[in-house]
Amino acid sequence: MITNKIRLLVKQLLGQVGQVYSNVASDDSLNYITYRLNQSNRYPNRYDFTLLVDLYFNEIEVVEDKCDEIIELLNYKQHNNNDVGLTFYLESRGIMTDVDKDIQVRSLRFQIIAYERSSYEKGI
Repeated sequence: MITNKIRLLVKQLLGQVGQVYSNVASDDSLNYITYRLNQSNRYPNRYDFTLLVDLYFNEIEVVEDKCDEIIELLNYKQHNNNDVGLTFYLESRGIMTDVDKDIQVRSLRFQIIAYERSSYEKGI
């Protein structure tokens, strides 16, 4: 349940930067972002996730700018909705190679600290 709430907020945030898909793109078009969530720990009222973001663009300047936008949007920032509160921490930024040399691929890795909002916090 919490994972779907986190996934929804992550997709909404990344959607501010470009076309975004969970896990893999639904078609063969270029210029998109994919993300994956992996849960690493669970504590009482707190969840730790790893967010893996891959960017596929055909121009190196564009892919680097999109990486910068995502880092600016997420790194050391708190994002909340009615269900969860998330804090993002950038762990790494890397270059990946693709079979097609015309495709520029970058990978971002974030740690997410997530808290599920209680009924009290929601005003219920």
